[in-house]
Amino acid sequence: MESNLKQKHKGALAELKVATWLWEQGYEVFRNMSMYGEIDIIATRDGEVRLIDVKMALPIFKDDGTFYYQETYKTKKREDLEYVYYGHQTDECWFGDGRYRPLGKREGQPPRLGVAE
Repeated sequence: MESNLKQKHKGALAELKVATWLWEQGYEVFRNMSMYGEIDIIATRDGEVRLIDVKMALPIFKDDGTFYYQETYKTKKREDLEYVYYGHQTDECWFGDGRYRPLGKREGQPPRLGVAE
């Protein structure tokens, strides 16, 4: 993701990446067109309905040249809400459980994260 994007645009891009990923997993995907509410995406497959809040995963860089994602989350207001994370350094999505996700070695300089202007 481009580092000069504003935070709201990064969130919108993350939602599109997650929607595409879910679609590739065989889900029908419906995005919330409002700027309000916890539910970003409703995904259905084989009669199962998943209410999804999309989150950007926070990369944590270590001195040994590795990094891992920290899943950020807040207390859910709805028990049936699930988090799906997007890590833009590796362009991957996953259903989260609020734990750390170790990743492999990175080469060169760490990617620069954009700051909202």
